[in-house]
Parts: sequence; structure tokens; C-alpha cells
Amino acid sequence: MQLSHPFFADCFDFAEAPIQTLTVENRIFYRNLVSELLLQCDGEHGEFSMFVGDGQVDVGKYTECITDLLRLDPAQNKRLCTGVQKELADIAVHEMQEELYALYSNMQSFVFEVIRRSGLDLEFEEVNDIAPLLKMYDVHPSVQGASLAEKLLLYMELCAKYLKKKLFVIFHLHTLLSESEMQSFCRDVTYRKFCLLLIETTEVPCCPLERKIIVDSDMCEI
Repeated sequence: MQLSHPFFADCFDFAEAPIQTLTVENRIFYRNLVSELLLQCDGEHGEFSMFVGDGQVDVGKYTECITDLLRLDPAQNKRLCTGVQKELADIAVHEMQEELYALYSNMQSFVFEVIRRSGLDLEFEEVNDIAPLLKMYDVHPSVQGASLAEKLLLYMELCAKYLKKKLFVIFHLHTLLSESEMQSFCRDVTYRKFCLLLIETTEVPCCPLERKIIVDSDMCEI
């Protein structure tokens, strides 16, 4: 997979280096570049281009930008929770049919009895869908007790699985992780075969698994 932008002489080739760290020291260029990327991830037009295999794909569809690391929580992403609940519903339908039918029967018997006791002339529709029940119980990914790196890896795994994201862009990760945490995180990312673009504003020590690109304050690419 490759990501390109007219400013850069070479594209970001994640087949060669799955983890790439871009340091942009010129604050105005940083602001403009990041704003453009975020807008494209929201479906707007921009100058970033993404290529997977021999074809160009939509940047916004396959890129996940992670901007607020300290409040990262997969449970706050409704699309991820919907994906988890849909998978659980599929398990219930295909692997737990007897238990599921017994549950439906018990629920309908309960509703019928409540109506009978009310003495009112009421009717109800039979429900044969487990999804609303999972949503009612607010089934969601748990990050309780997880470290920042663990939360981040889980979030990336879920985005790749349920949202089909291929590239993760993370801002200022080096600021929040120690060098040893960063090395461990990079190993985990490489093992899981994620494509990762880290964006910083100051030069940071990189681990051997990272490819380093710098745009200095004079707009020179190093």
C-alpha cells in the first residue's frame, strides 16, 4: 500500500516499511497538511492519494486518523460497537439456535403474561432478532485496565476487522510513550501487519522498525 502527496518526492510505501514517522517542523505546513488529511478522511477532496495493489482507492474509506490518544476508547465508536454486536448476533443465529429460540419463547411468554395481568386488550409483535437485545445491553469492547498501547492496538484491530481500515495515522504518539513502550508497540504493529503513519512536530528518536522522514522549518525534506 502507498500514500502519496505532491509535496513529497517519494510516496509513503508501507510495503517497504509498514511504520513510517513523518516529522513536520514547519508549523504552518504541519497545520495545513494535517487539516487536509483529516478533511479527506471525512470524505472531502484533497491532494493525498492512496494505492492498494494496482489501483487507487479512497483515502477516507481506508484511513483511520487517531487524534485524541488520551481519550481513546473503542466503546465510543458506534460503528465498532455495531460491528461487534453484529458478529455476536451471527454467532447466536448460526451456533446457538436452540438457546436463541428458547430465549425468544421465554420473552414472548413473559410479555404475554404481563399483558394478561394488565387486563387490557393489547397485542404485540413477535421479535425474532437478537440484535436489539445486544444493543439494549450495550455490549461493547472493554479496555478496563489496559495500557495506552494496548488500547491503541485493540482499537486498530477492531477498525481493521469491522471498518476495513488499511492505514492508521496517529499524531504525537512518541510524546506519550516511553522508548521501551514505543519499541514494543512497533513490534506488535509489525506482527499484526498494520500500516502506520506517525506524525510529529519535533524530531524524535525512532526505533529500528520505523522509517523516518523530516520536513524541517525551511520546508526541506530530509
